[in-house]
Amino acid sequence: MDPLTHGLLGGVTAQALFRKKVNLAITTAGMLGGMAPDLDILIQSKTNPLLMFEYHRNFTHSLAFIPLGGAFVGFLLWLLWRRKPPLKTMLLAAIAGYATHGLLDACTSYGTMLYWPFSRERISWDWIFILDPFYTFPLLVGLWISLRRKQGNAALSALVLTSLYLGVGVFQHHRALSYQQALAEQRGQSLQKGRVIPMLGPFLIWRSIEITGEQVQVEALRVGYSGAKKNWGRSSLPHFNSSSVPIPAESILGRDMQIFEW
Repeated sequence: MDPLTHGLLGGVTAQALFRKKVNLAITTAGMLGGMAPDLDILIQSKTNPLLMFEYHRNFTHSLAFIPLGGAFVGFLLWLLWRRKPPLKTMLLAAIAGYATHGLLDACTSYGTMLYWPFSRERISWDWIFILDPFYTFPLLVGLWISLRRKQGNAALSALVLTSLYLGVGVFQHHRALSYQQALAEQRGQSLQKGRVIPMLGPFLIWRSIEITGEQVQVEALRVGYSGAKKNWGRSSLPHFNSSSVPIPAESILGRDMQIFEW
């Protein structure tokens, strides 16, 4: 997701955790904790331009790294606040904000190493688009009201509302997958692998990606809440992967190609 949404989600999570004593320090710790994992974009190399892509949404986004990453952010903010807020409060607020980042990114379609170091699999649940004002706006309102009133009931309400909205995305994703499978059966095709990726909007339009033999089929699906379904814009491309061309896997080019096969 975008940095603003990550910051807002981290902020309202911290406010909801400390909802009887919301203040600027707690809100800031949650917001910066929520955005901090994306500092992995600073991992770059002049000799390896793909290094940034390999390490973005990598270990900093994992569940295992939450305590360390969040505590680091909270400790730095405690020092910047001249040690006035309780250290425990700043640590917990930042850790709470940090904990939301990897989970929210895993709900999108770009691959997050949520289970590092136990697995290098990139998790993509395909539940929500990377920009969604219907998700972001309630977080903004909840954070602002909680900060003004110095109590976190509005933040908690925003978390409940956005969680319900994300639940709609999960439900619609399941319906879109079922529609994709039904279309494949109508065409007499056997799906080796299928994904449906949400597009901008309230979970109505999905990009269908199907691997059938040596072809990749791509089309748009509309899955209405009333049950109406529609598909259009179907196109086919050759299924390409690193084994499709005679490039040694241990070579630089072969390794670079494998980066994008998650």
